Amino acid sequence: MPTTATPVGVVTILEALAAATEPNAPCIIGPGARHLGWGEFTDRHRRLAGFLHQRGIGCHRERLELEDHESGQDHLGLLLHNCPEYLEAMIGAFGARAAPLNINYRYTPSELVEVLGEADVTAVVVHDALAAALGEALVDLPRIHTILQVSDESGAPLLPGAIRYEDALSGAPTLPADVVPSPDDVYLLATGGTTGRPRAVMWRNGDAVIGCFDAARTAQPVEAFVERSRPDLRSLPTAPFMHGAGHWTALRALLAGGSVIIPDTPERLDPAAVWSAVDRHQATLMLIVGESFARPLLAEFDSGRYDASSLNVILTGGAPLSAATKERLLERLPTVMIVDGFGASESGGQMSIVSTAGSAASGVFRPRSEATVVLDPDRARVLSPGDPTIGWLASTGRLPLGYLGDPERTRATF
Repeated sequence: MPTTATPVGVVTILEALAAATEPNAPCIIGPGARHLGWGEFTDRHRRLAGFLHQRGIGCHRERLELEDHESGQDHLGLLLHNCPEYLEAMIGAFGARAAPLNINYRYTPSELVEVLGEADVTAVVVHDALAAALGEALVDLPRIHTILQVSDESGAPLLPGAIRYEDALSGAPTLPADVVPSPDDVYLLATGGTTGRPRAVMWRNGDAVIGCFDAARTAQPVEAFVERSRPDLRSLPTAPFMHGAGHWTALRALLAGGSVIIPDTPERLDPAAVWSAVDRHQATLMLIVGESFARPLLAEFDSGRYDASSLNVILTGGAPLSAATKERLLERLPTVMIVDGFGASESGGQMSIVSTAGSAASGVFRPRSEATVVLDPDRARVLSPGDPTIGWLASTGRLPLGYLGDPERTRATF
């Protein structure tokens, strides 16, 4: 079961960081010439929160009134390529006390019906280029009453009844003072369905600050986030925000007072756009997803057109990265540290491997803390370190509440 005491929530941390940061300090950099300072980003996610609240989107039952598989909030689906609006919508949802939910933009209309329906989504933010699939699905999604459409280069028309995202922000009222975001408010993380049908994992957002976004290892006062803020952190997630690894990395940077870089081709992995963004914006951290990202990035880097000396860390997760590929990366970028992350939507980060020049480790993960444990085959007791028994990898402490709408799997898993 999750720990009962809750730490500080996402919005509270970001508001404190914004108040302590120069408004023009970089917050979201790119794609293209788009740049948002901390002041503008804060104003925009506040406006979105005000718009959502005006539409009746928010919290209707408090967490203490609910079972672990139940949600008392409206759910905002995010059907977007990587863009500033994705992060604005996540924070704006938290501000209005709604729950954001990542949606795979490769889903077909029938898959959208299934996922959005089962997650009880009532509002969606969608890119023009993805709106047609959503439009087909809406026939079977009567609960969706609000659609915000983000303009892109596709030039696709508005869906019937949809509102332009920028129009919503421009006319948004101020969020009433009595709407106070809580760390108990839910953050929904849709799994990819690699181990079965996709499910929505329910985290309290204050627990996700510790377990997912890695902004803190333990509950801390908001002042601690401001005191240790890192405006020099410039994070470039190459993974889509529609996956946990992508938006976890982005939120980790924002909750540290840093900035997020979005390359110029956000709808796909474009190695030239990635390395150009690293050099142009002096990225210090880059997220990749195993071999499938590392190999094309290496091939492009070997063209000799890039420097990348600003990078300090390459974080990889979601798929294995071989020792040979690590060695190739470290030969070209000898001052970089490569961190293999290991975790799950249901557990947050659990283990890691750190590799540096001359030491490309592979295969042996180290637990990030005492919260990572191994259970016996019956899941009845924690095994001691060194016990040869093959068991279940598990986590303790800050955990999800459960799977949305699924009491049986919630009991079995959490």
